Amino acid sequence: MPDPHDFHVPQPSYTRDELLRSSDGGYFGPGNAQLPAPPMLMMDRITEIRRGKLVLGIADGRVLADGTCVCVAKDMRVGLTKAAE
Repeated sequence: MPDPHDFHVPQPSYTRDELLRSSDGGYFGPGNAQLPAPPMLMMDRITEIRRGKLVLGIADGRVLADGTCVCVAKDMRVGLTKAAE
């Protein structure tokens, strides 16, 4: 399998058009992961990606669509990053 970094340099955020390019296989190369295409693509942007050490935690969360809360989750197990030093 090809190295994804041969095809794409990771970014701290992605627009909808950039996410759609991933669904076409345009980022990570043949045989590597890609996002689904609409209507299965369930996000319209990624606003921030941080690199760092992963720690596990439990959190509550909610999903907003056009400013309206559409889902609430309690006691989710989540991976949290600790800022790189």
